[in-house]
Amino acid sequence: MHTLQTYRQKHHKIIALLISTLAWCMLTTPAFSQPDTRVIASTEVEVRINQSNQALQLRYSTTVRLEQVLQDTLANLHQLPVKHSGQSLYWFGSMLWRSDSITRQVMKEQQSAVILQLQQLALQVRNKKPETSHSLQILANTLSAPLPGQRIIQSLDRDWVRISPDKNPGLNGQFRLQVITRPETVKVFGAISPPNVEDSDIKLSWQERKNATDYLQQVTPLTISNPDYLWVIQPDGKAEQHKIAYWNRNHKDIAPGATIYLPFTSLPDGYESLNDNIVDLLKQRPY
Repeated sequence: MHTLQTYRQKHHKIIALLISTLAWCMLTTPAFSQPDTRVIASTEVEVRINQSNQALQLRYSTTVRLEQVLQDTLANLHQLPVKHSGQSLYWFGSMLWRSDSITRQVMKEQQSAVILQLQQLALQVRNKKPETSHSLQILANTLSAPLPGQRIIQSLDRDWVRISPDKNPGLNGQFRLQVITRPETVKVFGAISPPNVEDSDIKLSWQERKNATDYLQQVTPLTISNPDYLWVIQPDGKAEQHKIAYWNRNHKDIAPGATIYLPFTSLPDGYESLNDNIVDLLKQRPY
């Protein structure tokens, strides 16, 4: 009887030891032995040339480098019916946007906020400054065109992208790429006498070595325009302040496809950030 009890006690100890060993093994199983259940998102890039409505769709199963996207764009651009008369592509003015639905909605809200500011200010000054009010309303109309998304400000020059790892980011998600041929114009916005149309960009012929002051001579600044400086958004999306007063002006080149913005001054309380908001919005617009 004593022998049987001893056997049962030993049997129970062995079972307990096996259970505890099994539990320890389950707790300490290496993470890499578990199956990877993560979902890797695909990447889609919609490619357009100039202002064409026709688009080329590039699709990738996972993250893709910008260099590969540019290479595939060049390899497949012939599929678009748009003819560019043998002109080479103007990478300095080509644009890349993140264009997923969430990003587009965020940009739409920012755009709407700027347009609302312009419309409200136009109403405030309508009686005392009708010409300024008209200019503000036209600017609001022009900036209301839908945006492709949020622009990624970086060089799209294939040589720079290929040799510089920091200029060759991985893209994951939805994007839009606009490649363009070199334009022969610059656009002008801001505190200038309004044109005869209600929602059209003002384009001036680009000329080599012309500076901001030269272009301003072709338009009529409003009395509330900034007399000291304006903003030039170069085709690559970088904004530069160019001085235009007789006492501080210095020559800075303006590239084909640039956007010139003449800021408003004497803005009422609550509109202090309006000029900066407009410049940020102009960076996002396709040329």
